[in-house]
Amino acid sequence: MPGVEELPTERLTYAQAAEMLGVHEITVLRMVRRGDLSTKAKWAKTGLLRADVEQLSLQRWRPGKHTWLTTTQVGEQLGLSRSRILQLSNAGMLPFRRNPEGRRLYRPGQIAVIARARKVRLQRGNSTCRASAGGGR
Repeated sequence: MPGVEELPTERLTYAQAAEMLGVHEITVLRMVRRGDLSTKAKWAKTGLLRADVEQLSLQRWRPGKHTWLTTTQVGEQLGLSRSRILQLSNAGMLPFRRNPEGRRLYRPGQIAVIARARKVRLQRGNSTCRASAGGGR
């Protein structure tokens, strides 16, 4: 369906879910037993849907927790202004999710990859400039 974000169907282990939620693996087991998360088999160590874990993470998000990044935090990591982050998000260049209050939240892992790519690109640009500036001597 156009305009509707397709949710990932990747399966996660309890350890991966615990890392995403910022809790211990045993807490994830308790969440499954309570019915907060569903799994393929009751005692399976894998089979949690990434989309379910992300949705629960968004519901549990509170300021000060670091399982998701805010627009300001992303700007600080990338060295860009908050308004530029919003522009990139609106253009679809920075993936984000909205929590129930409507705030944009970003996955730290994705932002870290983007930050490393920016750093490499900037370093290459600087070395190219230095090489071309010194090439005429």
